[in-house]
Amino acid sequence: MTGRRGTGASGRRPPAALAKALLIGLLGVGGPPDRAGAIQAARATGVPDRAVPADLVGAWAFSVAIGNYCNPLGHCSPDSGGSMSFTIRADGQAEHALVETSRVEGCGQIRTLTRKRGTIKVNGPTLVFLTRSGTYTSSNGCRPDLTGTWNLEARDLAPRALTWQLVADPGAPGQQALRLVDPENQMSGTYSRR
Repeated sequence: MTGRRGTGASGRRPPAALAKALLIGLLGVGGPPDRAGAIQAARATGVPDRAVPADLVGAWAFSVAIGNYCNPLGHCSPDSGGSMSFTIRADGQAEHALVETSRVEGCGQIRTLTRKRGTIKVNGPTLVFLTRSGTYTSSNGCRPDLTGTWNLEARDLAPRALTWQLVADPGAPGQQALRLVDPENQMSGTYSRR
């Protein structure tokens, strides 16, 4: 991110890493080794290696929630969870979004949104996401000084070589879902069509 990622007056980073670790732990999917060659080849050209398959075009998403927080009056709200979405256009433009939320007992709700925009390049079962820009937004009920929006730094915009395939959607019989496997487990999951 430009400057310091999500740092406030105290210089500390937001506790979003906790929610991210929780999401990865719940969705943890191992993957093949990093495809440095695929990333390098994808960067070498200005257009996708092959046209984006029509079945891949669209909006895809999934979400996870665990536990509930209930006040003494019986009103409950999600304790922790998150969602990821991936929007892919026929021209190769793409956006990935990660929403995370967690409740810290005695403190409040922490919500974050990480958005990355760029292009994808598809070559067979390999999809490379080349991020050009991104933002990190935090609403922190525990630490208001960690509330704000920051631009992602170059290290946060590293390209991702993913394995993709269309599978039966377990939540929507007769529909297909997009399964992505990321060797670094940052974008792995089974995304339903939206």
